[in-house]
Amino acid sequence: MKNRKVQLITAALISMVLCLFLTSCPEPLNTSILTVLTDADAPTIVVTSPEDYGEYATVLELTGYIADDSIGSLPEGTNLSVTYSISGTSVSGTADVDINNGGFSTTINVSDISGDKVIELSAEDSNGNTGSARVNICKPDDGGDISGFTLSPGNKQVTISWEPVPNVESYSIYQSDYSETVELDPESTTYTWTGLTNGLEYSFQLTAVIPDDIGDDALSSEETTIPLNSRIFVPSVKEVDYKSITITWNENSDIDSFTVERSTSPDGSWRIVRSNLDNNEYTDSSLENDTTYYYRIRPTDYVDIISDYTTAVPDRFSFELVGSLETVSASGIAVSGDYVYAVGWNSGLSIIDCSNPESPSIEGRYDDLNSYAYDIDYSDGFVYIAEDDYLEIIDCRSPSSPSFESSFTAENSINVITVSGDYAYVYGEDEDLYKINITEPENPAVDASRPLTGGEPHEIVVDGDYAYIATGDYFDGGLYIYDISSQGSISKMSDFNDGDEYRYNYGLAVSGDYAYVTYADTLWVADCSDPTDLSIAGIYDGISSNSRVALSGNYAYVLDTNLGLLKINCNDPSAPVFQEKCTTSGSSDIKVSGNYAFVASSSYGLEIFDITVPDAPVLEGSDESISEAYDLVVSGNYAYVADEYFGLKISDITDPESPMLVGSCETYNYDYEDVDRTFDVAIAGNYAYVVNQSSGLKIIDCSTVSSPTIIGSYELDNYTYSVTVAGEYAYLSNEDSGLVILDITEPASPTLAGSCTTSGYAYGVAVIGDYAYVADDSSGLQIIDINPYSSDYCTIVANCTTSDARDVVIAGDYAYIADGWSGLQIIDIDPNSDHFCTIVSSCDTSNTAEDVAVAGGYAFIADNTAGLQIIDIYDPEAVNLHIIGNYNYPYRVSGVAVAGSYAYLATDSSGLQVINLRGE
Repeated sequence: MKNRKVQLITAALISMVLCLFLTSCPEPLNTSILTVLTDADAPTIVVTSPEDYGEYATVLELTGYIADDSIGSLPEGTNLSVTYSISGTSVSGTADVDINNGGFSTTINVSDISGDKVIELSAEDSNGNTGSARVNICKPDDGGDISGFTLSPGNKQVTISWEPVPNVESYSIYQSDYSETVELDPESTTYTWTGLTNGLEYSFQLTAVIPDDIGDDALSSEETTIPLNSRIFVPSVKEVDYKSITITWNENSDIDSFTVERSTSPDGSWRIVRSNLDNNEYTDSSLENDTTYYYRIRPTDYVDIISDYTTAVPDRFSFELVGSLETVSASGIAVSGDYVYAVGWNSGLSIIDCSNPESPSIEGRYDDLNSYAYDIDYSDGFVYIAEDDYLEIIDCRSPSSPSFESSFTAENSINVITVSGDYAYVYGEDEDLYKINITEPENPAVDASRPLTGGEPHEIVVDGDYAYIATGDYFDGGLYIYDISSQGSISKMSDFNDGDEYRYNYGLAVSGDYAYVTYADTLWVADCSDPTDLSIAGIYDGISSNSRVALSGNYAYVLDTNLGLLKINCNDPSAPVFQEKCTTSGSSDIKVSGNYAFVASSSYGLEIFDITVPDAPVLEGSDESISEAYDLVVSGNYAYVADEYFGLKISDITDPESPMLVGSCETYNYDYEDVDRTFDVAIAGNYAYVVNQSSGLKIIDCSTVSSPTIIGSYELDNYTYSVTVAGEYAYLSNEDSGLVILDITEPASPTLAGSCTTSGYAYGVAVIGDYAYVADDSSGLQIIDINPYSSDYCTIVANCTTSDARDVVIAGDYAYIADGWSGLQIIDIDPNSDHFCTIVSSCDTSNTAEDVAVAGGYAFIADNTAGLQIIDIYDPEAVNLHIIGNYNYPYRVSGVAVAGSYAYLATDSSGLQVINLRGE
């Protein structure tokens, strides 16, 4: 403000002088001179292009205007200008200013400069006042000359876009993959390249053609993308296994790696479960059963290319006990909706809420029964109980408060009951069948009755117009069919009895044209398509007495007193096939409803099993040219088998149904007569490392699988049982000598690198990082430091005692021990854990656990003569681990390996056996 006052005073003084001058001047002065003389402000420079920090190509359009008091009032011929220079370069120049509006514009050739620069501008008005300005400019981030060059992939096309380039004459887009060029007019800022192949990678580059007298042509960076629709990479489900899902998708040579995303909803949120995957397959493990998972994939380098999703639900291998209730005593059960109705011989009626099968609870009780309850059924809000001489009818429409409705008295004890429609059918010791009208539950009335023959009744099933009755005692028994369609009458249609006086029928179920009868130690499948002419369609011979049976789909679930719950595949009624079994606590009654089997016991209450499972593991193929397989390892398309009395056998397992011996190498040392048995094998690269009981290690070149050849060996004292290879070392378990470490840098001449004596017999060894884990018989797990640079090298740093450690596998923070007669033992090996080196869980097996493999949330045990046992280890510290599947084999199974959905067993009479874990 002060300066402005000075200016005004100065101007006033000048005006006074001029007035004095004009009074004496013979001619008048040009009035424009007055304007120039009164302008004392510096001009302000405003740059409109480029913007501050704007990107530039090869030509820079510099535009703007000057704000100054003199603009618009200067005389014609006045010359004003803006000068510019670019920092760090020799580029400089001048732009003329329009005296009428202050505007200026010029084109600058910036072909030879790069990087971030500053344009310095200055201007001087006609009165000698000077102003300045600065503008920052930079090259495009992608490294080319042209700003905003982007590719947007679409279905069989790519849309290309960019920012306009100043002074451009034309554009050209070059597609490098097929050396094609498209010419475009100078107004273009976008172009869609069509006719491409989805899933292939394409590269594009844009050229802006600039006149020679202005500057060089501008060239964008070369950018790459993949045209596709949303389904080109959509994954498909390859396998669904126990708590795991394997997906696969189209291969593409242009894509280096993929990222897999997972969600539990088609709408997300999506979580990356694997990135930088360099193949077209992924197995997602440790999933939750009964959960739907959604998967989609994208090329790792292209975040904007997302496939459609695929979906799957993990399987189980076998029955799964999901809930139990031991506070009830049940000799018979009925199931309706979310409720199980259970009666015991002298324990009343319990109504059990099973809406949450994992946590069943008693909702209501009725304890005023007169005597022993033998059987029960449910219909339309009422429970019907066969109770000694009575048919008791209990109103259960309010499950929390059941009440007595009515009863029917029979001449003798009532053993069995079933309800169908308006009638209850009861059968008692007097061998009379009663058809009782229960249209009015408060007033049951006999509609018809007739004496029956065939021994003691065990089960009644009503299906349509017929009642099917299973009877049996020491003297008589069989399957009987009666026509119950007519009111007031019961007529016999046919019966079947094989004539054996000492057979009992205990279980009966009917579906379609077939009746399923548990008859002593067999399951009969009876063809009832002609009710007047019963015949036996098929027999499964392999159950014991006192068996009940229930049906679900094509499967018969047999509750066997001695064997537990059996699953029999009856898809072909003429040839029922055993699928699976599991141990149960109960054996009184079984009912199947929806996804669950409900098993009752008078001693152990109610058990609930989830039966929504695939078939049990089944034999897929075998290679019996291997005589006495002791252990094995699977690598690629081959199984490498330690054949106990021969050496190394190599079997091609490309076709699991027909594994085929392709190579062998004898490792037996005759100096040790009959005690030099082959016990174990490990594979690393092209070499097999085989240990013989008495002669130590043999190193075999397997680069040609048809002719494996021994190239090196190392003899050890005492018996050697197992070998594992990590890096440049082989680690051997050597009975009394413990752990032996061999340097195998030169496979032809291995050398001793270290050893550590253990307190027991060293049988199995696993290596992870700086530690070896030795299964040391009765001394359990021994953890040994194997870091050659450690002061504790080859010393035991921790141990955990078990009873009979035979083999060890490390997975995560746990060691899984095949512990002989103690089955599976799981030991925490996390040194930061509060229970480091202690047993956190275990699961007993039927025989002696010889070998263990771990894959995808479960442990596989080679259980000697009990075959293959599958144990759920999804939670390694679960209180009650249980066997969820098994493959029975009558002879010794001493080794197991798992790859994909197959388990490979080393057996002593059938050599290599390939087991399909999905049972297909």
